[in-house]
Amino acid sequence: MPRVTGAAFLLAAFLVIFAACLPAAEGEKSEAAAKAAEAFESLYGKDWTRVKSTSDVRDDNELAKKLFAAAKEAKDQPEFLAILCEKACELAANPMGYATAAEALELEAAGVPEKASAVAARLVEIRQKQFDASKGDDRATAGEALMEALLPVADAREKVPDAVGAVALLRRALAAATVAKSDRRTEIEARLKTLEQSLRTAREIEDLKRLLEADPNKVAARERLVRIYIVDLDDPAQAAKWVQGVEDASLTKYVPGAAKPLAEAPEYACLELGEWYRGLAENAPVYAKAAMFARAQAYYNRFIELHAAADLDRTKAKAALQKIETDLSKAPATPPTPTKQPKEPAKEGKWIDILALVDPAKDTVTGAWERRDSVLVIDRPAPWACITAPILPQGDYELEIRFVRTSGRDPVCIFAPVGSTAFDLELSAFAGDLHGLQHIDGRSFLRTGAVVKPGHLENGHEYCVALKVRTQGQGTDVAVSLDGKPLMNWQGKASSLSLPGEWHMPNSTCLGFGAWNVQAVFRSIRLRMLSGEAKLLRPGEKTVASEKPGPKEKVPDKPGLWMDLLPLVDVAKDAIQGKWERAEGGLAGEGGDAPNLIRLPIDISGNYELQLTFVRKWGQSAQVALPVGASAVRLILGGWENQVSGLSLVNGHEPDNNPTKVRPGGLRDGHLYAATIKVKVAPEQARITVELDGQPFIAWEGPVKALTNPGGYSMPDPSWLGLGVHCSRVVFMSARLRMLSGEAKPTRPLAKPAKP
Repeated sequence: MPRVTGAAFLLAAFLVIFAACLPAAEGEKSEAAAKAAEAFESLYGKDWTRVKSTSDVRDDNELAKKLFAAAKEAKDQPEFLAILCEKACELAANPMGYATAAEALELEAAGVPEKASAVAARLVEIRQKQFDASKGDDRATAGEALMEALLPVADAREKVPDAVGAVALLRRALAAATVAKSDRRTEIEARLKTLEQSLRTAREIEDLKRLLEADPNKVAARERLVRIYIVDLDDPAQAAKWVQGVEDASLTKYVPGAAKPLAEAPEYACLELGEWYRGLAENAPVYAKAAMFARAQAYYNRFIELHAAADLDRTKAKAALQKIETDLSKAPATPPTPTKQPKEPAKEGKWIDILALVDPAKDTVTGAWERRDSVLVIDRPAPWACITAPILPQGDYELEIRFVRTSGRDPVCIFAPVGSTAFDLELSAFAGDLHGLQHIDGRSFLRTGAVVKPGHLENGHEYCVALKVRTQGQGTDVAVSLDGKPLMNWQGKASSLSLPGEWHMPNSTCLGFGAWNVQAVFRSIRLRMLSGEAKLLRPGEKTVASEKPGPKEKVPDKPGLWMDLLPLVDVAKDAIQGKWERAEGGLAGEGGDAPNLIRLPIDISGNYELQLTFVRKWGQSAQVALPVGASAVRLILGGWENQVSGLSLVNGHEPDNNPTKVRPGGLRDGHLYAATIKVKVAPEQARITVELDGQPFIAWEGPVKALTNPGGYSMPDPSWLGLGVHCSRVVFMSARLRMLSGEAKPTRPLAKPAKP
């Protein structure tokens, strides 16, 4: 097969595009296009004829700049914008005008999306000429620009698919990035390595199939082919087509089962397949490990769902699952590359590395965010875990995020600003039921219409989500793609968009990222302004990619704002009874029959909402002491030998004998629970509601005087919040408080929060 060079591919692509456009150019033009051509001729026809009649390129470039300036003002007339940009590019296609030509093409691609693919190839030609003509310090800038032009074209070739053409373009991009000393060299190298590996694998498959066609009894070739399909390509269905005749007993036993849908796998087959895939993962090439671990994880999860007995097999499956989740969170990522922190606002057309700006110690809103080398990790599953990026996009922009969800089934979220508001994009909402935009005109997913079903994410797979946000007057256009494929496009008024109140972002005009009860790794976050600028909130600050995050200061605030309570707890000062410690990523309490209590050092006066996440490791109940007006009550989850949950005391009665009783109301060991508790008093009547894992659990309404906190578990002051355990070990992973009215004050002077 003759070798196809990047230049040859681009020429061929241009000819195909040109041929496809001939019927439109020679046939009947649309009315809008005809009017745009007439407008150009009446406004610039004489100037065009004049400059084309001279050999001096200076007048060509001068007119090109005027046309480009006019195109920037014609965003609402795409046909006219396209003509202006194309004419400007034609005039400026000389060494003195390359910059103008490139800007015109970029504007055309942004303003007329249907022409973007054709424009991308022309932009590469201009950037290549600009790079070839550059010298000195300008060469690095030209190299960066060439690299940015090549990468989208490489993306397009990879999706066709044309791996050979994509590799050729990526090699050119890598050469340009090396000259420019770009921060993206490592990313391009990794991507090129992956694509080259795919090419080698495809060629090896072709060779093996030819061998087997000539001699079906070549056992070694057959086994190698099966292993390529099952491990390298994660395609058990194809592997099953070739497994007959393989001598390896494990392949003949497990490949047919792996080829069937997960939902059809019997109970103990899931356990065996989980073990098998875990073994494959441990010996797999680096690029295939995550997929093998994810397969093992899926089988273990199904086994645990099907196998109710608390025996050794269940214990082994849970232990293996925990180990897999740890291994997935440490999956190889792009090595860190030194990044220069910008000191000025990000201007139009330049990509900025947002990930390098994020400092978990300063930007975490809630959750266990941390930096590991060059990536951002949400390490412990919890509801409403979110973090901001210290940058304010003011104008139209593109946002690109590369991430891997490493455990869980729930959403990874992106909070994207639009003018003075923002929207919430959730991927894998409702445990994989949908992708969608949340809170349009105050409505949830199911009523917005801006959803795609199903919305499944595969753990261990690196996803690339890209957003384009444009505004015109009061209108907004939000275009979303996932792994290069269009996902959704929403158009409407910017005022219709808002963030759900549960995701409390300190500044809704900042970028933000979230995760609900999942672990995830954000490997790359990039922003490019299409118009306007992005204002840096901490300009010139040192990049935090290699800094160790410190504790984040969190202090109580006014009604409506969330406070993170666990970092405020000082175990030595706040433990009231029993054994408490910072352990297992949270605040752990352990004890027997004697009461184990610790206060959350906040004095509450008013109505409030409390959100907790916790894991019971073994035993019976987790408990919460709740102030209720001038009284207090205790919430018991998993009491009475893990049979009953409810409020204690109500009219002097325990939960097993009062209206709040939930039976069965036990807890499962090792499960991460999310509890939302709302307490309202007005004025002598109280209403208490509890949701557990998003489902209504307890609802009680009655006089405040009906509630009392039993002596052994009462707080020294009934206005204090407290946590407790009984005959169990419980790890509280997060505790957030929001006052609905009144205020919350520290019970003691608060120094720096304790390290979580």
